[in-house]
Amino acid sequence: MLYIISCAYVFSFLYSMHQLIQHKPQLILRFFVFGLPVYITALSLLNQLGLGNLMTLFQGFKEIIVISTLGYLIYHQTEKIQFTQIDKLVLFYFIYTSIYLVLPLGNYGFVQKLLALKSLSFFPFIYFTGRLMNPKLVNLKTSFSHILLVSIAAGIVLLGEYFTNTHLQTLTGYAEFHVRFFDTEPTGNYGLSWTFETSNGLKRYASFYGGPLELGVNSIFTLAAILVLYTQRNEDFIPNQLGRIAIVVSILSIFLAISRASLVSYFFVFMYMQSSLIKNNG
Repeated sequence: MLYIISCAYVFSFLYSMHQLIQHKPQLILRFFVFGLPVYITALSLLNQLGLGNLMTLFQGFKEIIVISTLGYLIYHQTEKIQFTQIDKLVLFYFIYTSIYLVLPLGNYGFVQKLLALKSLSFFPFIYFTGRLMNPKLVNLKTSFSHILLVSIAAGIVLLGEYFTNTHLQTLTGYAEFHVRFFDTEPTGNYGLSWTFETSNGLKRYASFYGGPLELGVNSIFTLAAILVLYTQRNEDFIPNQLGRIAIVVSILSIFLAISRASLVSYFFVFMYMQSSLIKNNG
């Protein structure tokens, strides 16, 4: 049953690549919405299945899909790109950090420097992929609805963790994956890492995300998607059944992840929305 998570990761990548070949680059969002949330858990399960030798390929899915989509958008660009100030700053940052590749500094080889650059400066590729995408092709309502469905699925898993008092990651090979590929030994009282517990030993859950903090951040994204979907043109907030369930699940996720920063941010977003509605309706 757990391997459905790995299937979701692999299938979302294959689906997005297929849609790119079909000239639908906007459907890269399917991979972002369905694939990336389960990234670490899916890789842990794939390693548990004995596919560790292919881990470099599985890890590279996100880079492959982004670079492929960006290349497609550049190739099919029919108008001259008008660079904004932000575009120039992002491009300058990438060029500046890339200089490290050719400078004779440090003891690292070219490949190691390239990997470090990927970790530090891959976001410009993601930025320009979105920047060059035709916004008219993107159905935000559908994408936001998918975010809600993923959050609800995460909430179901979260409840299972809570009632069984068991971290999902103890079943997916999370610790073994980090030992093998990151040389990181398990820490904490639950054989995972310290991020899965509070200072007094209380469990922090992550559902199928990479960690409790990631779950907390996702809850904020879920709230933002809810606000966009169900705030009417007259500024009334009218969620349907899916929206109400997603709100409950997002609150549950915040509290079971026990992320103070995410909790503060969550209610700040919620209170900002409430004050805006009161102001506009008053």
